[in-house]
Amino acid sequence: MLRSASRLTVGRPDRVRRSVVRVWRPVSLTDQGGATLVELMVALILLSIALVSMGAAMPYGAYPVVAGGFQTTATLLSQQGIDLARNTLYTNLSTLSTGGDATCGTGFTTLASFPGFSRCIGVSVGASTTTITVVTRFTGVGGVGSGTIYDSTLVTIMAQ
Repeated sequence: MLRSASRLTVGRPDRVRRSVVRVWRPVSLTDQGGATLVELMVALILLSIALVSMGAAMPYGAYPVVAGGFQTTATLLSQQGIDLARNTLYTNLSTLSTGGDATCGTGFTTLASFPGFSRCIGVSVGASTTTITVVTRFTGVGGVGSGTIYDSTLVTIMAQ
């Protein structure tokens, strides 16, 4: 705020004149009007809209983390099937098959200790090699997803 003060200036004795000197002073806190109730309500509404929007987006941000955990579990269960084949005698590899075809299009068995997961082990015996295909499928559990969500496929070839 600008405040003015006046002072007398004497130049010559026969002449007296007044000059106005403008002095800049800082605005004090008592001179401010502050925020009105309407301004505060508008700010509060805008802040609440922003917070509700962020809260609504949280499940979309958490889904990839949960899905990544299911993918990791499926891959580890497939690796477990490959390890089972590695620890089986070559002549007994055909006993590992879960009843489906060699490429695991069918023949999935559920894994009791892993709800929502099923696994197929396909065995294709050749003249001098055997191909082991392990597919682990996650189909959803606890309301997460419907249908096949993720398949993990591992293939190994074992020589006689």
